[in-house]
Amino acid sequence: MMFSVMELRVIRTSVKKTMEELIKRKGILDPEFDDAVEITNDLMMYQNIIEKINDREEV
Repeated sequence: MMFSVMELRVIRTSVKKTMEELIKRKGILDPEFDDAVEITNDLMMYQNIIEKINDREEV
C-alpha cells in the first residue's frame, strides 16, 4: 500500500515526536536496564522509518 504525501508527512511528524519522548525516557534509565535496551532498538527502527520517508522526493 502506498501512502499519500500528506499521510507520510503526518507519519514522519508522529514518529519524530515518539522518538523525542523515547530519548527523554532513555536519558533517565540505567543503560543496562531492559527498557533502555528496548528503547534503543525502537529508536533504530523509528530512524529507519524516517529515512525511508525522507527518501521520497516529494515528501
